[in-house]
Amino acid sequence: MSAKNQEELLQAWIRMSVCIRGNRILTDMSMNEMMICGLLYERQQAGSEDLTAKELCERTRLLKSQMNKILSDMEAAGMIERFRCEEDRRRVYIRMKEGHVRHYMEEHRRIMEVMAAVDRELGEEKMRELTNLVQTATQVVDRFQSGESRDAQASVE
Repeated sequence: MSAKNQEELLQAWIRMSVCIRGNRILTDMSMNEMMICGLLYERQQAGSEDLTAKELCERTRLLKSQMNKILSDMEAAGMIERFRCEEDRRRVYIRMKEGHVRHYMEEHRRIMEVMAAVDRELGEEKMRELTNLVQTATQVVDRFQSGESRDAQASVE
């Protein structure tokens, strides 16, 4: 890919980020809160063990300090509750409060309306292609951040 194409991709990425933030698709929750609620909801629906703050950090890649602030704010707003594990009192689990699940689902519905609009505009084949491209780009960024791609590139040069 040429430097021009890379610059165009960067500009498209920035415009998409600005568009998502600027259009305030979420009305009462931040994107980080939405991510956390999504993970908690998924676990609760599956009947799986609740998550700890450390596990949420690993899954969202937020810093511990960021996670603590977000969780404290969410707890104060009545969105989540924390509770200690009966077997290991050092482990503190986080659960979305039952009354907040409906609110989360409403926010999720709004995001899905946006996805449906993109789907209608692109059509099924292009939507699937876009999804695959975004997933591939995410994997490349992950590998680059872990040093894999940089190490491979350095060995080629």
